[in-house]
Amino acid sequence: MNTEAEKKIPIHFYKYQAVGNDFVVIDNRKYKLSKDDRNKWSRVCDRKMGIGADGVLLLEEEEEGSGGVDFKMVYLNADGGEAEMCGNGARSITHFAHFVLALKTLESNYVKYSFQTAKAIYNSYVTESEIKVEMTNIKEEPELEDKLRACEEFAKEFVSVFFINTGVPHLVLEVESKRKLEEINLKEVAPFFRYHKMLTAVGGANVNFFTTIASDSDSDSVFVRTYERGVEDETLSCGTGAVAVALTMIKNSKISRSRSRSRSRSICNKQLIIVKTKGGELKVSFDSCESNSSNSVFLGGQVEKVFEGDFLF
Repeated sequence: MNTEAEKKIPIHFYKYQAVGNDFVVIDNRKYKLSKDDRNKWSRVCDRKMGIGADGVLLLEEEEEGSGGVDFKMVYLNADGGEAEMCGNGARSITHFAHFVLALKTLESNYVKYSFQTAKAIYNSYVTESEIKVEMTNIKEEPELEDKLRACEEFAKEFVSVFFINTGVPHLVLEVESKRKLEEINLKEVAPFFRYHKMLTAVGGANVNFFTTIASDSDSDSVFVRTYERGVEDETLSCGTGAVAVALTMIKNSKISRSRSRSRSRSICNKQLIIVKTKGGELKVSFDSCESNSSNSVFLGGQVEKVFEGDFLF
């Protein structure tokens, strides 16, 4: 008789995927599960011993003093540790809040949700065609970026080097061609940069390898592969990574200026960058006319509830 199993309780969960980034989603208002048991949560994410996922999303009641948000999002990486933000996770939990929990009704052409994370408050939007999140907690670190660019280990390997925090820290490395990017073994190459000594102060970083690609549409396109901190492997897509790459493209004029609807370096009239990943396409749009503004950056793309079930926790 398995006495250990008898001590566990059944937890109902929902499996989501957003452009290949997959999550276990739980309405934790009912269970009040602690986020602090890293071993249990990492086992849930284990693809051999558990359900399998890139991370866990816990929907919880808002904290006192949060300003009247609709819910709190707790995001746990595959290693069981909490992360400050997950872009695709935010879109997935918004889908869960709206279509599973029915926290609000679609009375106009969109519904707005507000939610808090470990360090910030975000807005997300449900429309008839997509779910997108407004990425507002963005910070540049030019001094660190300059140091990385001056480091020979980076300079000799990549066309350009960038660093930006889009809710979590991202190292952005430009590769000269799509063919070369497809040939990189991220499992072998990325950990050196993810744990690089120059990134110790920020707890290491997610590592994005990208290259611009031709597009027949009115949108600029980029191909990205991401090695995620906390998953410690390549994921099929990364929302905050897609935003990081798009912002570096804008900031460093790596987009096709003929496609920009502004005559200056401003980001105007909902300029769109298509971020192509192994899991599909993410859309990063800029609804601002301020040069290099990160105040109105939106992340959109596919979201799907795959299945639901129960597990013992």
